[in-house]
Amino acid sequence: MVDISWDLKKGVIENLNAFLEVDLREIIDDMPGEKSLVEGDRVIYMHHGDEFKRRDPTAEDLKGFADELTEALDKSVGKGEYKIEFDLPSPPPEGREPAARMIDVIPFFIWDVNHVEYARSPKLLPGEDWRVEWLLGVLFMSEDADMVYLDFRNQVKVVVAGCLYSMYDSFESNDRRKEVLVKSFLEAKELKMKYQSDPSIKWAKLVFSQDREGTHRAIITTMNSKGKLNIKESKMGENL
Repeated sequence: MVDISWDLKKGVIENLNAFLEVDLREIIDDMPGEKSLVEGDRVIYMHHGDEFKRRDPTAEDLKGFADELTEALDKSVGKGEYKIEFDLPSPPPEGREPAARMIDVIPFFIWDVNHVEYARSPKLLPGEDWRVEWLLGVLFMSEDADMVYLDFRNQVKVVVAGCLYSMYDSFESNDRRKEVLVKSFLEAKELKMKYQSDPSIKWAKLVFSQDREGTHRAIITTMNSKGKLNIKESKMGENL
């Protein structure tokens, strides 16, 4: 079993630096100043407009999920053969709001399929009311941890995302994941500089993420000054 250590006393960048064995401040292009960033729960971000609020599940949400799970378990396991229990998140200390998570800030844009669909679309932003300008965060799930980085501050949009580690995978597979993510950061930095200095490019999207089959891809979408869309794809790693 492979595990990931996360120091809650340290920030997102420090934890990722230790895990990836790199200094992200050196390989992320044009890192925002700390005063402009908001620190949430395992995520830091820049935004415009109203502040993002943490949205924990309500009792009604949990009941709806429990009803669906009960119906599925009744069919697969049998009635009375299991027990389901849920605990609501603990309320924050009096006078304090709980810190927003990545799923609160970019709720529909944290999964790999959304990154790939965005990369292949002719739209410059994922949504008309998009408010996130820069983000770096980690989403912990039951067996995996996913990382998402995005920089939407100018006409060259960058997304680097992927699985950081899988709890039941080998050390070699997890090391390969880290290598692909670091390589993606470096390629994104190089391509961003290239397209920013190209007067024939109206805008570009540089997306490094996994597709439905788990293959890590580089998807480069550009719009030239005449409005012609061009999409190039290449494989970064198989089944990561």
